[in-house]
Amino acid sequence: LNDLKDGKAKVEKGQRDYEEGKKKLEEARKLLDQGWYDLKKGKEELAAGEAELARREPEARKQLADAKADFEQKKADGAKQLEDAKKLYASKKKEAEEEIARYEKELEEGREEFNTRKEEGEKELAEAKEKYEAARQEAEEKLSVAREQIQRAKESPCNWFYQTRDANLYYTEFQSYCDILNKVFVAFTPIYAAVVAIVCFFTMAIIVEEQSKQTGTCKALGMYKSEIRAKYLLFGSTAAIFGALIGLVGAFGIERLVCGAIKTVFVFGAPPHKFELVPTLLVPVGATLVTAIAVYWSSERILSCSAVGLVSGNEPVNRARKKAAKKAMGNVYTKLILNNFLMDMGRETVSVVVITVCCMLIGLGTTIKLAHLGAMENQVDNILLYDFCLTVSENITEEEKGEILDAISGFEYITTTKLGGVIENDDGQGLTEAYVVDDQDEFRQYFSIMDMKGNEITLPDDGIVPSFEMDEKNGLYDGREVTFITTNLKMGKVKVNGHFLYHAGKLVFLTADYYRNVFGTDPDENTFLIKTNGRDIKEVMAELAELKGVSELGKADDLLTEKAGMIKLYSAVVVIVIAFSVMLSFMILLNLSNILVSHRMKELLTMRVNGFSGAQVIGYLVREVLVTTSLGLLFGIVIGIPVTSLMLRTLEGNAFMFLRGVYALAWLLSVACNLIFSFVINSVAFRKVNKVPLTDITKY
Repeated sequence: LNDLKDGKAKVEKGQRDYEEGKKKLEEARKLLDQGWYDLKKGKEELAAGEAELARREPEARKQLADAKADFEQKKADGAKQLEDAKKLYASKKKEAEEEIARYEKELEEGREEFNTRKEEGEKELAEAKEKYEAARQEAEEKLSVAREQIQRAKESPCNWFYQTRDANLYYTEFQSYCDILNKVFVAFTPIYAAVVAIVCFFTMAIIVEEQSKQTGTCKALGMYKSEIRAKYLLFGSTAAIFGALIGLVGAFGIERLVCGAIKTVFVFGAPPHKFELVPTLLVPVGATLVTAIAVYWSSERILSCSAVGLVSGNEPVNRARKKAAKKAMGNVYTKLILNNFLMDMGRETVSVVVITVCCMLIGLGTTIKLAHLGAMENQVDNILLYDFCLTVSENITEEEKGEILDAISGFEYITTTKLGGVIENDDGQGLTEAYVVDDQDEFRQYFSIMDMKGNEITLPDDGIVPSFEMDEKNGLYDGREVTFITTNLKMGKVKVNGHFLYHAGKLVFLTADYYRNVFGTDPDENTFLIKTNGRDIKEVMAELAELKGVSELGKADDLLTEKAGMIKLYSAVVVIVIAFSVMLSFMILLNLSNILVSHRMKELLTMRVNGFSGAQVIGYLVREVLVTTSLGLLFGIVIGIPVTSLMLRTLEGNAFMFLRGVYALAWLLSVACNLIFSFVINSVAFRKVNKVPLTDITKY
């Protein structure tokens, strides 16, 4: 039984071995099949390769033969070149040997000449040493005397530097204010004189023409032309003289206003009223002369008509109406307005001129105000990027400086060198401040250095960079060489190389390297430009003011306080300009509107009789006024913008530059003011159109 069990186990084991052998046999068959497949594929690839070899072998053998032939050719050429080189070398070698022999001969001759000159030089050197020793002893004696003089100068209690009044801050500021007033006079007097002359001329002509019926009556009663003309001359002359006298009285009031504005900055006594006979008489004489010319011209035009025509109203109106009718075109209103313009050219001209001047002067005055404030704000907001600056004393100790650094350690700041000084050239002297810049990239985070277009400027190492204002007013143009004297009496010649935008004050920049080249010493860093990072600036400045060694503290926006006097002066100028414009325009336009209504009353009443409503009649007048006002505003803007640009440059004071440009707000305000004036004036004048009874048509 055990043998049977062992046999059974062996049979089972054999069965398992059989199964495993069978599996291995199957795998071997698969591998054998794969091998036969790979063998077949390899034979096919071998056959293809042999075919490709057979195809390309002739070509490869041909290329090999060509290469061998080329090699043999080049080998022959190389052998020939080598032979030629050997021949050339032999010929050159002979030439070189000849040159070497020649140079050796020249060298021998040079040695002989050197030895000869050496003996002569040693003799001259000995003589020069004797002269040098004598000169040195003499220089030592002079240097000793100079040292004694320098020592005495150092021990002297004072340093002296000649300085003209142009380098005095208060003198230059006061002179600047006076220059501004003078420029205002020069700029505005011709404008007002021209306006007054035009207004006087055409107003007098209108008045004479309006009284044509009275003139006709006087002629009918037997009065001579000279008597009638004398009556109008007396009327116009007395009006001109009285007006001039009232203007002179008003001038003293304006003088007090201007002096009061200047006294807020400077302390001075009451200036005497300077009376100039020629300009004082020129005003009434000029007004009287213009009036006389207007009276003569208009009266001759009226007096040339017949008395009957003047009394009936047919002359000289009918002549103008016929002339205007030939040129009329368009609808009824257009024809009427064109007729009225041609018939009443004087009044229309005065209206357009007055509106033009009023628009121009209001725009000019407002532009001056905006340009002045814009310059201040641009400097505070866009140029001075720090909150305040701190300047230390000249004799500050290291301990005091350490306390200051500890106090500002929590803020952003840079250390720089700030100098006061005088720039002197052929035109005179001028005060200025200067920043010595070491790291330009770091400095730009606290002070913007840019040109007129707002582009950043890189400071050169071969010159100073003043402001554009100093270029225009102090003659510091590119390439000019001037003398720069610092407050500690260091003096050097500097060259102008570029300009930057700075509105209020005189300032120049120079690099630290250029400072060393000019003055021969390193700049002393004495100023901190500080940003307080949101802390109250006044509080921080009050804390720092208590530290020793602090010489000066200044906020960036202190400029608005420092220039308060100039702000008041420009404000006074603006008020005067606008006030005169408003008063002049209001009175003249109101008078012209009343004349317009009176002159057209018969025509207006005729329209009402023919069925036109009151609104239609007034609308007819409004159309004409709108044309006049539009022309005046158009001329005012077209003429005013270039004139204003010129005036901004003219009215700039010393050490100040306006923010130049065209201010749309100023001209919109000017247009709005003139439209309001026109509306108010014509509302007052046109009100009586509907109040006149239709039965009064025979009175006109």
